[in-house]
Amino acid sequence: MKRLSAAALETLAIIAYKQPVTKGEVEAIRGVSADYAIQKLLEKELIVISGAMRKCPATLWYMLHQKHLWIILELILRTSYRK
Repeated sequence: MKRLSAAALETLAIIAYKQPVTKGEVEAIRGVSADYAIQKLLEKELIVISGAMRKCPATLWYMLHQKHLWIILELILRTSYRK
């Protein structure tokens, strides 16, 4: 697997911590758009769409893909202690 960008890794960490979470919540925490990072994480199957809000079906919930859960958590921990 190719390395994740800092933005993608940050987005992945937010999703891992707050899951299930909406794109709007991720963007509120990061302070910038998360469209590209979420798109790439979905393409790499690191996250999945876990559902949609009842009040607004266009708003999707994201969470970690279960088959990668331990690998992702290890990656986040290893990267966060690298500095």
